[in-house]
Amino acid sequence: MTGLPIDRLARAVRARMLGTFPSTLARGVSIDSRRVVPGQLFWALPGQRTDGHRFVQAAVKKGAVGAVVSHPSPGLPQLLVPDTRQALVRAARWYRRCLPATVIGITGSVGKTTTKEMLRAVLGSELCVAASEASHNNLVGLPLSVLNAPRDAEVLLLEHGTSEPGEIRDLTSISAPDWAVLTRIGAAHLSGLESTEGVLREKAQLIHALPRTGLALLNADDPLVRTVQPRLHCSVLWYGFGEAAADLGVRASWQPVQGGLSLQVDGCRFHVPARGGPFAYAALVAVLAARVFGLSTHSIQAGLAAFRPVGGRLRLIRVGEVRLIDDSYNANPLSLRACVALLDEVAREERRHRVLVLGDMLELGKQARAIHRTLGGELADRLDQVVAVGQLAAEFADAAASANRHCRVLRADDPVDAAALCRPLLAQSVIAVKGSRAMRLDETVRRLLECVGDGTAYAA
Repeated sequence: MTGLPIDRLARAVRARMLGTFPSTLARGVSIDSRRVVPGQLFWALPGQRTDGHRFVQAAVKKGAVGAVVSHPSPGLPQLLVPDTRQALVRAARWYRRCLPATVIGITGSVGKTTTKEMLRAVLGSELCVAASEASHNNLVGLPLSVLNAPRDAEVLLLEHGTSEPGEIRDLTSISAPDWAVLTRIGAAHLSGLESTEGVLREKAQLIHALPRTGLALLNADDPLVRTVQPRLHCSVLWYGFGEAAADLGVRASWQPVQGGLSLQVDGCRFHVPARGGPFAYAALVAVLAARVFGLSTHSIQAGLAAFRPVGGRLRLIRVGEVRLIDDSYNANPLSLRACVALLDEVAREERRHRVLVLGDMLELGKQARAIHRTLGGELADRLDQVVAVGQLAAEFADAAASANRHCRVLRADDPVDAAALCRPLLAQSVIAVKGSRAMRLDETVRRLLECVGDGTAYAA
């Protein structure tokens, strides 16, 4: 990237410049002093556990050209502002207006990161693509992603997350998206959004933020998503695999194959090195987007071949005789169904037991217990064993055992205990690990992989 002009940034956030900066340009922004790259500007944000102002000196020692602060540190180059959080949002709004890139916003109850990474892989085969790192999709992460985008980026991919009404609108006021992708709508963050209709209203704010020249890529297989179209003023490109998608002119299908899945779009066949329906949807979005950008079929195929699942998101791991599905990053009913579908599919192929390690699905509000019980009964026939971590997961497990007398239930005290219960099952089972982020089931995955001595291998 050419860098952020510090004097223009200072004017944009109405900052007072203190001290002498060693450069007129900052090579991006960081809020973590441990990860500062020389040339970056350190943004001191207050937090629940600590305050970034405590680490300004450390950041400058690591090579930061200066810091954005709300109270100064003596002897250092700084931009002084009343509120560093508000200044971060202001800075991102300003810099977004400087970027010529096509900004693609991505939202939905599931599949945001997978869709973003699939788009990055495919569009990046011909274009200069920047994207939010990890799941930087809130009012801190999204501004950072904008500020760290190179000036020569042709496409900028930004996830938009939400747990309360109004958050998407606040994010789009920064991102000013040109395109939007809406994946699927389901029961998630119900503590704040109350119902799936509330989720839809909030997520749809991304689409409503598009200009008239914008493009919305919408999932035709989701009945809730289909209700959005009559209120849109931009162009719409539908995607999906079901009858509704076919009725809208989408000609696409997919099937599992050795080493991944085979995707067919308008008669062209593509190979994706990942298993499971969520990857098929993400790949279809990427193919359709790439065609709008004018990419060649060869480049699209090369981009899909380069894609790799992100850790913790439906990642099928094969190490020796071990078959593990790491879906530990987060959980809601939609993503749990997808996880169990892949578990059932792989286990049947390899004639193994189907073991689900499930942690509580959080933020489901007053409906949490009922949702867990309903899903336990619904998915019981696809499971041979459930290892439950948490009280809500135990509700799921009990319902599964009631619906399927062959489904065995084990209760684990914590992620470490869950791994210990699963170790004897590794050789004869496919084990899927799923739960909300706060349940820390990534620790279960880590300990299971330690048993085989190699956590890096992946194969679809």
